[in-house]
Amino acid sequence: MENYIISILAVIASLLIILTVMKILKFLWNKVIHKVIIFFKPELKNIYDLTKWIFKKLPLKAQKKIKSL
Repeated sequence: MENYIISILAVIASLLIILTVMKILKFLWNKVIHKVIIFFKPELKNIYDLTKWIFKKLPLKAQKKIKSL
């Protein structure tokens, strides 16, 4: 019985760690990364343009796989 409790607590702890990491990444994106990208490439202000730009930087093989999805 205590093994189940320990495993449930481990799952909850790992989910809390993942949520914390996601919050940190979101904070960094909003406060730092996005502003640096806009500073160096103002034409990528829109998130749609940014994803198109990243997609173009991918190798051709990866682009084909993504398009096939």
